[in-house]
Amino acid sequence: MKRLFCLLLCLLCLSTAAFAEAVDAATTYDFGDFTIDAPAGAFVQQMEKEENAAFFAVLPNYDASQLFHDSYSVAWMRDDLSASFFLTDATALAQTLLDLNTGRSPATGVEISNARLIDAAYGENGDRFYYCAAMDVDHAGAGVGLQYTAYYAQAYMDLGDEAGYIFSFSARDAEGLEALIAAANIAPRV
Repeated sequence: MKRLFCLLLCLLCLSTAAFAEAVDAATTYDFGDFTIDAPAGAFVQQMEKEENAAFFAVLPNYDASQLFHDSYSVAWMRDDLSASFFLTDATALAQTLLDLNTGRSPATGVEISNARLIDAAYGENGDRFYYCAAMDVDHAGAGVGLQYTAYYAQAYMDLGDEAGYIFSFSARDAEGLEALIAAANIAPRV
C-alpha cells in the first residue's frame, strides 16, 4: 500500500517521454482477469506486471503545461488481499490505509494535510473493497511549487489464491474522480 501511494505520487510527476503511447481513439486493454478502458487522447503507460508495482497507468487529459494530472493506475499484488477484509469494518480499514499513506508522505518532501475519508465499503461477495478520500497536498518540500486538493479512490479486487489488483484513481475534484472511474470502465472477469 505504501509503495503504491508513493508510485502514484511519482506518476503525477512523470514527463511525457515516459509514456508508451497516446491513444487516438478509446481503447480497451484486456489483462485476462479484467478489461480497462483508456479514453481517446489519453497517455497510457504499460509495463511488465511485477508484484507490488503499478503496471498500467492512464492520464486521460494530459496537458504538458500542468504539473498535476488526473490519473488512474493498476497494481498487481501476490498477497491474498481479502485476508485484511472483514477483520474490521470498511470505514476502519479505509482510515487505517489513509493514515498509513498520509503518514509516509513527509519522507518524499510532500506534505499532506486535512486528509478525510469520504466513503468506504466492502463488495457484497467479499472479494472487493473500495474507499474514497480527499486531502490537501503541498509539494514545496520536494522543491515543486504545487499545492492542490486531491480526491483519491482505490478499489481492491481479490482473486483468492491468484492474488489481486489495486485500482487507484486521483483527481482534483469529486466530479473529476467520478469521471475517471467511469472512463476506466473496469470489467472484472472473476
